[in-house]
Amino acid sequence: MVGDEFVEGFVACEKNPKRGKRTPRPWWAPLYGATNSRLWLDILLDTLEDVKEDCYIFRGFFSPDGSVLNATALAPGPLQCGYHLSKAMQQILQLACGWTIPQAAVYSEHSPRHFLNEVARARGEPPACRQEIGRWSFSVAQMACMRPIAGTVRAHLAAICAMPDRYSQEAEKRRPLVILRRQMSAVRKLVQESGADLPMYDGWHLLQHFTVQGGEFEE
Repeated sequence: MVGDEFVEGFVACEKNPKRGKRTPRPWWAPLYGATNSRLWLDILLDTLEDVKEDCYIFRGFFSPDGSVLNATALAPGPLQCGYHLSKAMQQILQLACGWTIPQAAVYSEHSPRHFLNEVARARGEPPACRQEIGRWSFSVAQMACMRPIAGTVRAHLAAICAMPDRYSQEAEKRRPLVILRRQMSAVRKLVQESGADLPMYDGWHLLQHFTVQGGEFEE
């Protein structure tokens, strides 16, 4: 956790077409969702309770037809990425949100990564801020100083330069967290004001427009 606002973690091997360039990268996510609830995280952590040392987020499940809707128990390993993950997400939206099959079909495994970036675009956030959302190229998450390292190396470095390194990372990650906070505040405000009246598609223009106050990376 980062304070009481964000969840922090890292991917052990990022997605890159060149195997030699696949390295660990940090990520941050809002602790509270669009409705200002952390129920999503509490449920997720509950599903991982007995496998939390295995380093994955989405857990697999047993189902006679492979459907979340007919799942009987959690599996001891991760849910396979790609088609299986996308299909599970779509079925959860049908089950939890009442979406129809066509409505849920537009949701892919990449949709969450793009959502806040689109929010920032609709609000008029500058490109330098938008690229911080989703670990895009040249973002803070891609910086060498933010790269997670092996435990043994980390322990050695901790003994000789822990404080400067920690302060450097804390200072750098403040930028994406400030930008994430702005987008989530705008989304929560719109959800609170409009609720069920929000359109299923489009509606980006309803978000409060971004205005610079002090600086792009300031609160």
